[in-house]
Amino acid sequence: MNSDSFNKLISKNTKVLKIVWLILLIAMIFYFVLSILFNNAESSSYQNLENIFYIIGIILAIISIFIYKKFLSENFLRRYLSTQKLKFSSDDEHLNQLSDDEKKLYNLLNHLFIPHIIVWGINESILLLGFILSYLSRNFELMIPFAAVGVFLQLYMYPKTEAILESAKTWNELNA
Repeated sequence: MNSDSFNKLISKNTKVLKIVWLILLIAMIFYFVLSILFNNAESSSYQNLENIFYIIGIILAIISIFIYKKFLSENFLRRYLSTQKLKFSSDDEHLNQLSDDEKKLYNLLNHLFIPHIIVWGINESILLLGFILSYLSRNFELMIPFAAVGVFLQLYMYPKTEAILESAKTWNELNA
């Protein structure tokens, strides 16, 4: 059972993470709609550029999946929990009321911000590649695969902080 102080701290951080995720997803949809609206002109031949953009998009998707799988894997998170040092010197009343286990879980949640934001930025850049390509070539259809991959990865990488914290609590209890 978590304390009220822990739940308040976690709730605030989880909301921020989900808001950032949602804003980036909305931006992706916005780029897609812009591409539809502004790419009515005659299309030019950009075959070489198109191939380069596809290769870059595939590389970015692989990097995004790799980072997501590595830094949010059960093994990595367990290792993080077992090796982290508790160093808190805070004037935050809620933070000072946490137990050591809750402080570890709070640190873990803060640690999760970085890989999430990195992969979401990469996912958005995949869609932006398609937006740029479709704009340059004046061919909306070229954006569709980039948009599909970027949005799919964004939806797949929704922040599952509650599930991760539940698993982490179980790992912590097993190691205690």
